[in-house]
Amino acid sequence: WVPWSERLRPGDMGPGDLLPTEAEDLRLEPGWSGEDEPPPNSVVSDELAELADAEDAELTDRPVAATSRGSIAAVAEELGTRRARVLSRYGLYEAADRWDEAFGPKTPMAQAAPATCVSCAFLIPMAGSLKQAFGVCANEFGPADGHVVSLAYGCGGHSEAAVMPKPVRPADHALDTMRVDAYALRPERGEGSVPAEPDGASEDLGHS
Repeated sequence: WVPWSERLRPGDMGPGDLLPTEAEDLRLEPGWSGEDEPPPNSVVSDELAELADAEDAELTDRPVAATSRGSIAAVAEELGTRRARVLSRYGLYEAADRWDEAFGPKTPMAQAAPATCVSCAFLIPMAGSLKQAFGVCANEFGPADGHVVSLAYGCGGHSEAAVMPKPVRPADHALDTMRVDAYALRPERGEGSVPAEPDGASEDLGHS
């Protein structure tokens, strides 16, 4: 008998399925779990804020406008880091190895590519510590569209691999349309090999 956690494979999860994580999952580590109020020795604590306002009031005669100092929780909420658990360094390395195996420099597609993704215009940079090695492909005709790719990956859809040349401009017309050439509709008399008026010899021979 094999536990379900060991039988599960990528792509097995469907709509409505729940995948619980273990409490000691090596891929995760505790995130920021402080209270809304900063500690007493924090630069944004109420005590230091009141002390700073009092010193400012002593140094100037003008009334000082009250400044609102955000708490650590508010800053963490804005930065998106206020989570119970975050990805650990082991989880980052594991994800990087998985992405590098699927869309990395050792794949047959990358080996035959004319250039790497680091110079491709379809690459969307990532944020965080993995931005120096990975990005997201945005080429709808590429094999990795919408996937995380290594900067050393590449494919035939590179933006600078085969730039289509501009259409050749046709040459100007050589005909002179500013001058009119006169052409006779009927030949003039006396021109051609047959005379206009038959002579006597031709009548004797039966020519008309």
